[in-house]
Amino acid sequence: MLPISFHPALSSPASAQSVSERIAAVRFPLICGVVLLHGTFENATLNAAHPASGHWLNWLLLWAGDLVPRGAVPLLTAISGYLFFHDFDGRRSSHLRKLRERTRTLALPYLLWNLSTLTFFLVGLALPATAAFFGGHGAAIAQDSAGDHIAWLFGAHGNPPAFQFWFIRNLIVAAVLAPLIHRALETAGLALCVGLTLLWLTGWDPIANWHMLYTLVFFTWGAWLQLRRFDLTAGDRYLGPVLALFIPLTIATLYIYGGKPVEPHGGIVSVVRLVGCVAIWLLCGWFQHRAPTCVRKLVSFAPYAFFLFAAHEPLLRILVRVANSTVRSDWLLRSGALGLLASAAVIGALTLAAALLQRHARPVYSLFAGQSPNARRPHA
Repeated sequence: MLPISFHPALSSPASAQSVSERIAAVRFPLICGVVLLHGTFENATLNAAHPASGHWLNWLLLWAGDLVPRGAVPLLTAISGYLFFHDFDGRRSSHLRKLRERTRTLALPYLLWNLSTLTFFLVGLALPATAAFFGGHGAAIAQDSAGDHIAWLFGAHGNPPAFQFWFIRNLIVAAVLAPLIHRALETAGLALCVGLTLLWLTGWDPIANWHMLYTLVFFTWGAWLQLRRFDLTAGDRYLGPVLALFIPLTIATLYIYGGKPVEPHGGIVSVVRLVGCVAIWLLCGWFQHRAPTCVRKLVSFAPYAFFLFAAHEPLLRILVRVANSTVRSDWLLRSGALGLLASAAVIGALTLAAALLQRHARPVYSLFAGQSPNARRPHA
């Protein structure tokens, strides 16, 4: 378990251990939320011409699979900033040490997975029997040059081949910028975090296709909380008020979009992400107190989280398209249920695969999962 130090006036060894356990426990559910979000959004996009019917169960499925998981990536980003700034003083030696660690946990897996996905796309597009399943941003790349392939590999113009790895790319950028963030937080502190958040909520983003401001907002919040040695269990008593805000907010958002795919960024969805990030963290604290056995079980699944995140695309996208091509178009729950069912199938299959690989091929698994062969602690 990653040791976390706190200022004694703000926390205690017990709360430090609680935060460490919570970080480990929340990783796998958050990645499951990302998979649910992608599956639901892909399915809703395919059914955009025939959005969810007014049936209450369909709306509930969209709420659970689309709106509730919106806080997953912000919370993962904040945790990454929090962990990166643990034992980080902003100096060159400290920065180089952190970057060497992130080479193993972030940069190397990024290259391995995106090279694999790029190859998978090019082979799939070249075969007539499978080309139809590789539409979207992947289709045009088959006609481009090697230089364009390299640009796509690093997501120079937006998402990389494994599009969910925009998140990892942005964390790498944030890690490189960490000394500047450290100095800015020493100078402006809370004002910087609030200012970045307000800019993001207004929709301003100079590198919109990278979602870089989105990453910096939550990474900086996590960094500030670490530098302040803030007790992250202190807000647990506010779970009720936060849920009282979050649930009506998500219901209102679902009503505004009327069962259609929700915009990934901007507007009320950004507020949903912000409040959802806090709600998920506090809800995990509730489970720590009320269901400690469940939390310990989730901790045991933490080593599978990165693999699930990395491997679920384009497998999930293909499964959703296959499901839509085989299920009757007039099925009542098609626009609400298929994405969730496909996501659940992918989560189960990849978790089993991760467990088998970790047991029988640990060096290979560790390489692709961004772990050292014997490490089981959380990493950013």
